[in-house]
Amino acid sequence: MTAGKLDLNRGVVFHEQQAAEQRLQRTQLQVVTTVRKYYFEALAAERSVTLARQLSDIAGKSVSVSEQRLKALDIPKTALLQSKIESEAALFWNNREMERLKQAGHGLDSVGACPAVGPRSLEVCSRDPTIDWFSRPTRHGGQHEVPR
Repeated sequence: MTAGKLDLNRGVVFHEQQAAEQRLQRTQLQVVTTVRKYYFEALAAERSVTLARQLSDIAGKSVSVSEQRLKALDIPKTALLQSKIESEAALFWNNREMERLKQAGHGLDSVGACPAVGPRSLEVCSRDPTIDWFSRPTRHGGQHEVPR
């Protein structure tokens, strides 16, 4: 009678252990997915900021050229106003994309993935062997390893 109960208890413990291991694996995969999602969001935002800066520079030059052409009476004043509007729109887009990059950087920081978004390129960050994309310090100072 006791042997049967012991076998049942072992079976229950075994199933609980399997369920706990599955929960751990699910959590680990969720963390990896989150890190990857934030990384690609930051990478896209970084590229978008580069393009927005280029567009803003081009729009600024367009305003300068339009001002010179207006002085030479080569274009109507409406063309200059259109250049200014486009320049302001490019500046707005640039600011919006900078905010997007900042938010993406906060996302990466929140999972301890890449502490240097912005001045340091994400491409460089992703290849940096000193950054472990899959571990994060625990509350007690140790490392929490996630399988790759």
